[in-house]
Amino acid sequence: MLPQVANHILHHTTRAVAAAQNQAGHTLRNVLGFQTGSSTSQSSSPGLASWNNTTGSSGWGNGHAGAGGGARYHAGSRFYAGYTGPGRAIAQANASSADASITYADENDESRPVLVQPVIKSGRVPRKTRSRSHSFSLGSDAVATAQRAESFGVLQAVQQHARLHHAFAGPSRPEDLAEDVELSSRPSTPRLTRRNSTASTVSVSGPSDNELPPPRPVAPADPTDPAHPQTVLPPDLGTKSPGKRSRSSSLSSLPQAQDPFQVRARLVELRQPNYASTVDDWNAVIAGLISLRQPNEQPTEILQAYNDMITRSIMPDYRTYSTLISLLATRDEEVHRIVKSASSRIEKRHALGFSDHSEDFVDQQRIAAVRAEQNFDSAFKLFVSASVQRNIYLPMSVHLQLLDCCVRHQSIKQAIRVFSHLEKRGMATRAAVYARLLDVYTSLNDVEGARVVFEEFRKVCAQGKIDWDLAQLPAARAGHIRVWNSMIEAYLRASNPSAALGLLGEMLDTKAGAEFGPADVPAPSMSTYSTIVRCFCLAGDATSAISWFERLLDQGKPVESEWVPMIEPPQPSDFFWRETLDQLSELDRIEDVNRLFARYITRFENQANIPYFMRRIVYVANVQHLQTNEISAEDAGILLDQALSAIGPRKIWRFVLTDVYGREATRELVGMNAKYGRTEQAVDLLEELATYRRDGGTWPERGPYHTYPDESPDIVRSLSNLVIFDNGAPRELALSLALRIAKVWASRGIHINQALGDALLRAYSLAREQQERLPQLDAQDWEALAFSISSYGRTPSQDVRVPRALELLTDMARVGANPGQVSEGVIDGLIRPVVEEKGLEEVTALMENLGAEFAALLATPKTFSYIQPAEVPEPQSIHGAPELDIGPMRIDDHQSRYVDDVNMRVGKEDAASIAFQRFEKGAAMGIFPTPEVVGRLIECLGRASDMDKVGYLYGVAQNILSLLRDDKAALASGWAAIENAMIIARGHAGDGISADVHRVRLLEQGMTPNADAYGALIQCIKDTTDDTARALEYFHESQMRGVQPNVFLYNTTISKLAKARKAEYALELFNDMKKSGLTPSSITYGAVIAACCRVGDSVSAEALFEEMTTQPNFRPRVPPYNTMMQFYVQTKPNRSRFLHYFNRMTSAGIKPTAHSYKLILDCYGAIAPVDIKSMEKTFAQLVKEKSVTVQGSHWAALINAHGCVGKDLEKAIAVFNSIEKHPSTLASKAHLPDAVTYEALINVLVTLRRTDLIPDYLDRLRRSGVHMTAYIANLLIRGHAAAGEIERARAVFESLADPPVGVAAPNNHAPHNATSALRVPPHELVYREPSTWEAMVRAELGSGNREHALALISRVQERQYPESIVGRISGIMLDDAVSPWPSTPPSSVEHASGTHSPQ
Repeated sequence: MLPQVANHILHHTTRAVAAAQNQAGHTLRNVLGFQTGSSTSQSSSPGLASWNNTTGSSGWGNGHAGAGGGARYHAGSRFYAGYTGPGRAIAQANASSADASITYADENDESRPVLVQPVIKSGRVPRKTRSRSHSFSLGSDAVATAQRAESFGVLQAVQQHARLHHAFAGPSRPEDLAEDVELSSRPSTPRLTRRNSTASTVSVSGPSDNELPPPRPVAPADPTDPAHPQTVLPPDLGTKSPGKRSRSSSLSSLPQAQDPFQVRARLVELRQPNYASTVDDWNAVIAGLISLRQPNEQPTEILQAYNDMITRSIMPDYRTYSTLISLLATRDEEVHRIVKSASSRIEKRHALGFSDHSEDFVDQQRIAAVRAEQNFDSAFKLFVSASVQRNIYLPMSVHLQLLDCCVRHQSIKQAIRVFSHLEKRGMATRAAVYARLLDVYTSLNDVEGARVVFEEFRKVCAQGKIDWDLAQLPAARAGHIRVWNSMIEAYLRASNPSAALGLLGEMLDTKAGAEFGPADVPAPSMSTYSTIVRCFCLAGDATSAISWFERLLDQGKPVESEWVPMIEPPQPSDFFWRETLDQLSELDRIEDVNRLFARYITRFENQANIPYFMRRIVYVANVQHLQTNEISAEDAGILLDQALSAIGPRKIWRFVLTDVYGREATRELVGMNAKYGRTEQAVDLLEELATYRRDGGTWPERGPYHTYPDESPDIVRSLSNLVIFDNGAPRELALSLALRIAKVWASRGIHINQALGDALLRAYSLAREQQERLPQLDAQDWEALAFSISSYGRTPSQDVRVPRALELLTDMARVGANPGQVSEGVIDGLIRPVVEEKGLEEVTALMENLGAEFAALLATPKTFSYIQPAEVPEPQSIHGAPELDIGPMRIDDHQSRYVDDVNMRVGKEDAASIAFQRFEKGAAMGIFPTPEVVGRLIECLGRASDMDKVGYLYGVAQNILSLLRDDKAALASGWAAIENAMIIARGHAGDGISADVHRVRLLEQGMTPNADAYGALIQCIKDTTDDTARALEYFHESQMRGVQPNVFLYNTTISKLAKARKAEYALELFNDMKKSGLTPSSITYGAVIAACCRVGDSVSAEALFEEMTTQPNFRPRVPPYNTMMQFYVQTKPNRSRFLHYFNRMTSAGIKPTAHSYKLILDCYGAIAPVDIKSMEKTFAQLVKEKSVTVQGSHWAALINAHGCVGKDLEKAIAVFNSIEKHPSTLASKAHLPDAVTYEALINVLVTLRRTDLIPDYLDRLRRSGVHMTAYIANLLIRGHAAAGEIERARAVFESLADPPVGVAAPNNHAPHNATSALRVPPHELVYREPSTWEAMVRAELGSGNREHALALISRVQERQYPESIVGRISGIMLDDAVSPWPSTPPSSVEHASGTHSPQ
């Protein structure tokens, strides 16, 4: 920490300051500790104690957050825009020290392929080294500038400094070129880039000052490797461009509007082998491609065009070099912003308690991907190549961009090389150059080197040799101020505040005032003070920083710009405020943060105008302080209230906390309120979070608890658990609070689970013990308690349902609550166990004592399954069932055993068929088994999908039931068995609608399907937009009605949750299953493993896999192995882990399935480094495998590997063209190529920007009788949008149809069996998928049509998609840079693998 510099200077300074120019300036100088020489009067303002500041989040470089990456690293993932600070006033003025602090040291840890580049020596006689001539064709002004620069000694002065890198010397010494020779003649080392289908890398080999550059490098050995670099080839300067150079003709060959297709058509033309092109032709194309490049998009296509030019021996000119260096420097700045923004998001999540957030993985992958790019290295090598050519004059803007890169990368050697070149060319005459050179030294904390540069700058200013544009005086003055600011920062970061404040004193005492000239000391500006405050914070001296900042608040005057020179102290700007509060929060000065924020908001008459970024800083600071400090409950309450106040009204939370995803960011606020005993405030927050709707409406009224759909419950459940539990132990809650939580859940249609049910029961017992009054409970409260008692009052160790039910009924009667207002199903579940234990007669007497309203509960017999109707309903009609001609009938016990004996044999495939034959033999003699046996036979036949026999047996069963008309109990029991069996049979046959009819028939008679029936109902749910919601309705209903789940019911429910990525709920049911004494099967483990994989939780997935394999009942099955392999191909690409699970699968004796082979092909063809030979070997093995048919997904994997990954369009097309006549296709008679393979090829064309070829393949698709899919349409939308043809993209989108509301889009997924005869006619409608809406929204946003995107989202909401889908699509609106070119678009293959268990 720095000394208390203000007091130090106040007591020890010996310098006298001239009389103040005005009172404000005089006061400020006294604040700094200076005294006036002509006056003995002192300011009445107190002196400051010290100065300092924190954090690396400040600076002019921390503007807009970058966005990029894509589905390869995260599905549906989103990147949010942070606050965009003020732009740099003068050429990125006041470059942040934080910007320079980010290093890329980890990049060198990777092993990278080296392209050997032979050095070709020049054949010409080397000339003697001579001093540089000034007879360049620069014009008179340029010559004068060069001559004036000849006396500059900056480079020489810097080289005399012992700590400098002495290898770089002045231009007049030949020996100083040795380093350059070594640098440029060394073979270049290509770098890996982001691992996606459009990846490329720049590797530039630069020549030395006295050698010709080497020729183009040898082509990569393995061009199919997606991580293998594409190099930027240095030119062979000894080769002339073919053809006549005609700049005007080459430029005119491209349209001025830069039509994407015409630009790329021109590029294709230039690539023709015998086409005579010029450098101007290529420059025009490169310029056109740059104009088409989206923000944050890798410049792969542009660099490849440059490489193509070099391979044709066409020498770049100044325009080529300038364009490419500027492009790479711009990309380097984008990468810096992306890394900074993603790192900031991760830090904020950790500050808010999300240390294991799933989005951390996405951001980390993105950071690793962009850091692998070597844009600065490539740009600098191009610069070196250009700088040795005497006829190449790069513009000043390019040099400044390179120096900015040097600041970001702390590259002093490269900065000196750029400065040396500027001096040679007589261009080192701008303040901006010196400022950047100072920033490089400051980033390395080399204050002596910075001082040498600064003194030389003052010297050339005094000599009048610095540029000074009278037409742009504000910019010229800002440039000088920036140089002084940089030196002040260098002194402060080197713990030399006296020197820093001495410079400030000189600026305050400048004789020229605010109208200073080039030879004068500049006056300070707001940027000067922000630099000082920031540096104090960075040094940890928050007290000094706060003192300076508050004095500016007290004395400062408003200014228009932070670069306006003024002697009077300025009022801090919003950016200055943001930077200061952000850094103080990093220093954990929470009291100061809150105090300053309270002062800040007084500036706004309307609190709605407070910037979101300021609210976010204060909220995160308070929450982080609570997390990292032990404080009293009273103090914690103050900070919690401050945090809640900071984020403002509920409607803006998602904007304030956008970096950490809105609702989730309030998690710690809820938990900490509960932790510090503020449970009521915690529940208040929970209610605000759950009940808020963006449209201002309220959530609809709900039905009984057992009919609630599940509407995105994860956040509400997790937040509720923070209140219900205290570090895993149940928290003591007041009954009113527990019931409020239940109402929150009810408002969102969330079923009460075990945790909340237990909390309600504990709170209810506590209330009765404390004799709390209960009249304030309404019907919904009583229903929640009744439901909790009936559903969760029974545990493996005890059953308290009956005593709790009696207590509840008694309390309801005592306070006059009407039980009739509680839903019938809940009352049924509450009273049934009481009737079972005490008998109907005793319960009836009890109800009569409680009152007429309670006695009425027993008046309807259907409430209880043990009181059956006198007659059974008419049987459900079955279409196509044969007429029955049955003679005399009787039920025979021997026949029952005879049929049931074979039917119940486990593992016998034809058991049901044999049992049916026995049934028919008995029927011919007029003897029949009992209805229960018939029901079991119906179940088995349904599992075998023999529905004709099922229909026949259902009809016969009605006749059998008629034999029991005199035994009402047997009649009802038999009827229920048959109806229950029909649910199971039709459910297993996939006929969910008919199965549900039988369920309703049972419920209408007060009966309940068993666990197998509910499991079958859940299993057959399909083709809806939210299968999981319906599945949970069935499961919750079964639990409300007292059904004890079995393994099958748990398995089907967990599987549905897994496919919907509801891992938390799936694991909750998995644990409930084990607690109930049931042993999970391999299917169970496969489902929960899949759930963990779908949310990226590799640790849990691997742990569960190991647990599965150690179970006594473990039977190796394909799906769990395929799930793990798919995880390490698609979610977290890792070939070694993939092969680990593949080897374990084969060791377990499991043969790979078709899906397994697809994954193996992806393992070798999509994970870097690509292994084409192993992929082709795998495919050959697949072709030989008799038990597995080659499918479209296998061909798609090959096409993707060659096209999207390897960038080999010809090979991808060749693979596609070989499919139809391939021996495997002919042998299997499969309908190939299918939609999946067409989709793969079109994806290649879109990825490689060859959308001009798509129409031919679409026509071929139609002619071949293949039905188009929504996933192909998605690619067309992206391709048109990226080409700037938004109208064509809209036409594709509008040509698709919408399925009925609530129904999933049909016909978009190829059948698993390629030989299937169920082909969709090509003329059938193509229905939109959710991903189609997402693609169109991205296309509109990427084209700048935000209103169109909002209209699309409104249409999505009208479609009544699940909230998770609507949220994912609408979340695109928050992306800071939306591109229609995600690296891996959603495909039908991926979608299918996500919705079907891999086999």
